[in-house]
Amino acid sequence: MAGWERFDPGTSPSFKPGMIEVRFKNGAEANAIDTFIGAVNSGTLSLDGSAPGRARYTFEDARSFADDAVLPRLVQFVSMRVPADKVGDWIEFLLKRGDVQIAKQAPRLIGASTPDDHLIGTGDVPGPNDEETQWYLHRCKIVGAWATGLSGANVVVADIDLGFRRSHIDIASRIERFVPLATARNPVNDLRHGTGVLGIIGGEAFNDGICGVAWGSALWAVQAGSRDDDLSATGDPTTNSWAEGIKWATHEPDARNRRRVINIEAQAVGGYNALYSVAIQGVVERALGLNIVVCIAAGNGAANVNEHLDNVPPAVILVGSTLAQATNELAVDSNWGVDVSTCAPGDSSHDVTCGSGSDNEYVNFGGTSGAAAKIAGVIALLLQANERLTPLQIRKLLQYSGSAVVVQQGRVIGGTFVDCLNAVDEARRLKTFPVVVHLKWLLLHFTRRVAAFARKISRV
Repeated sequence: MAGWERFDPGTSPSFKPGMIEVRFKNGAEANAIDTFIGAVNSGTLSLDGSAPGRARYTFEDARSFADDAVLPRLVQFVSMRVPADKVGDWIEFLLKRGDVQIAKQAPRLIGASTPDDHLIGTGDVPGPNDEETQWYLHRCKIVGAWATGLSGANVVVADIDLGFRRSHIDIASRIERFVPLATARNPVNDLRHGTGVLGIIGGEAFNDGICGVAWGSALWAVQAGSRDDDLSATGDPTTNSWAEGIKWATHEPDARNRRRVINIEAQAVGGYNALYSVAIQGVVERALGLNIVVCIAAGNGAANVNEHLDNVPPAVILVGSTLAQATNELAVDSNWGVDVSTCAPGDSSHDVTCGSGSDNEYVNFGGTSGAAAKIAGVIALLLQANERLTPLQIRKLLQYSGSAVVVQQGRVIGGTFVDCLNAVDEARRLKTFPVVVHLKWLLLHFTRRVAAFARKISRV
């Protein structure tokens, strides 16, 4: 999409009235950005004599990263508050500056929706009379990967999410770090989402409840706010707690040389993907630059992600959801697009995991949140199988090692339905025969492009 859009100021439920996110170009001088912020806050920089705006670095400690070699630097991200009826004018003005890359109205960020509704089971479909089991572990061939000795050991999975019921029997002993970023002004009242996601990623094994995909991994539970306020108590733009959580998981030094996976369970109001936020996109790029794998729920807006994202980092893993039927059909409400690189089950009627009502409750979950949780666990298994994998290699493994997703007319998916065992085999092969695997990927990519072109011609 273009660098900016004119919205009806203050009327769209998907955006924060008067709030603008700015990303300066990589070459922008930190002192010049300081000067810009000072000019806005002093009123020296205003539009047509209108009320002055407020500006601040999106990340409070951004200045300490000013000379960081990892791009993008945190000083490149600025949050602004301007009169609601001047949002479009400010964005247009900002984009005329030679040092601004992106300026757009800030989206409202929330945790993805959680459907309310044990056991690993033995089949790859829900049991008779809809008896709930973890059938998806078989469908995704995760149980087969376990049989090769994998559990996600020596890998950290950080879940950036809403609240967690940390006392649940399947996750209580599994959480290595808990980081609450919510505040009294920005409280978390929903414990369901993070509880369900952690159960799927790495729930306790051998305790007669459910078993997480990467049951041997280390879990970091990062609690972001349930909503982002428009202003702080002083009238300044507030910190994006979701982006702060990703930044913490990226730079926290306590990983002890273990590989990291960051699972992001936010979406913008209206079904937009979390990457619509300029700040989130920036810290995701930093994480990828530090060889951290980033997995993001594609969102539940039944929308093409490529129509509302400025840019999808090439190594990020966007996850779509499928229904429980054996055909692996894309869920109707799942976002889709060429940058959705893999899919996993996310059927809200058949997706058993930990519930937050009690310490031994189990519920159905679903959506792209449930799908992304499964993929985050699969990624941990892949990193245990081959600790040298890069984020881009993992994305390609997931894209090319699975089976076809059945999509509705007019939709497209850039990858496949996850096949964990096949992906693990490819990951191990990549250790010893990298050239052969890369040639195979190129051939598959070429074959798909030819098939897509043929389909396009047939519709003319």
